[in-house]
Amino acid sequence: MTQTSLGAESQALPFAEVDNIELDSLPPPPPAALASNVSWHPKVTAYRLTFVSVTIGLGTAKAVKSSDSAVSVTIEWVSGVVILLLAFFLSQYEIKDTAKPYWFFKADMMNGVRTLFRPFGIKIPQYETDERTLDLLIKPKHPPVTGYRIIVTAAAILFGMTKAMLSYRGEQTGPMTVEWAYGIVVTVILYWLGLYETSSSDVMPWLFTTNYSSQVATGGVAIGYILMHLIGLAGIGLWTSMWGYGVAALIKSGWDSSPTTPDSPPATSFDLLFQRVSMLMWLVMAVGMGIGGGVFVGCRILMSLPLRHSLARVLPIDLDAGVDDDAATLVNYTGSWISRLTQPIQQTLENPSPGLQWCFTILMTIGMAILYVLAHGAAFIIAFGWTMLWSYGLKTLWSQKMGSWFMLSFTLIWSAGASIAVVIGLAGTLAVVASFFTLAFHYAFR
Repeated sequence: MTQTSLGAESQALPFAEVDNIELDSLPPPPPAALASNVSWHPKVTAYRLTFVSVTIGLGTAKAVKSSDSAVSVTIEWVSGVVILLLAFFLSQYEIKDTAKPYWFFKADMMNGVRTLFRPFGIKIPQYETDERTLDLLIKPKHPPVTGYRIIVTAAAILFGMTKAMLSYRGEQTGPMTVEWAYGIVVTVILYWLGLYETSSSDVMPWLFTTNYSSQVATGGVAIGYILMHLIGLAGIGLWTSMWGYGVAALIKSGWDSSPTTPDSPPATSFDLLFQRVSMLMWLVMAVGMGIGGGVFVGCRILMSLPLRHSLARVLPIDLDAGVDDDAATLVNYTGSWISRLTQPIQQTLENPSPGLQWCFTILMTIGMAILYVLAHGAAFIIAFGWTMLWSYGLKTLWSQKMGSWFMLSFTLIWSAGASIAVVIGLAGTLAVVASFFTLAFHYAFR
């Protein structure tokens, strides 16, 4: 084909001026383009309007007639039994495509509303109402835990616990208000929100489609783990406070040794000595084993909590440096954090001056001496208190009259065991004293 013929054909081709194209002459967009701009909403059927109206009516009637117990109980029975069963079975029947009558279960009343308001110039937007089935071809072993179901469950628990708490406190208006708010407002909102679950265009998949089973399971385990620690801390706190209350009561009493009854004989010097020693032994054991043990166990419980992520958000340092994930506990991070904070001090102590070495040696010597004396003192009090306890028991037992051969035999047998306990206590006391002076002389005169 020659260049002349191409030019002739190009002149013969029709053309259109772009500036003169009218919008009405453009072809309509394809159906897919229209579908992308149309939102989805559930049908406003007669059944759904009836359900909402009955719920609001019965809930309001019960709130108004709350003063009349007979009417209130009757309304509650009707709404809680009859209406609930009817709504359950009718909702199962409504989702079927062949549900009849059509005008009650399937007809969208908004079509009639559009026709009614069209002559007045009021245009109600069009929207899709096609519903999908919720029956899955491959049914999972457990129902999916969606966001909507979590909201429904949480609302029931929250409002139920609130009403129960207000009822137990003896209030009248509060429980009725909570019941009305949940039975009408929350129920209607959740019911209408649940209708979007059958959307054919997958409306709000994060609320109706996404399965949060793993997140809920992980959260449940974490909550249970934290609750176990809180229960343990509460028990340890009760244990420690009990011993602390006993120590405070003993100190407040001023070691009073007054007789329990007016007819009791006056206490002897041996009785007073035994009482002082036994109280001192109990005080040492209460402070060391009771309060000290409670504080130690409580700290261990706190340190066992895996607070890596929480600390990483709070502390302006890299907590993951040099710490394994398997040992990501508060103990590891606290030690790592302290080591980094004290690093300048450690660098200074690597090459200390003679004066600093001398001060450090004196402080360490004084500290070790104090701990040495306190440890031996506590051991001496326990050993000597043990000895005095059995000695006082022997004295009390032999001060009584032997009324029979059985009592005499029991006294002899018990005295033999008590004597052995006294000997063990004396040996322990002497061992503590010998250990104290032996080590003291060894370090003093070596």
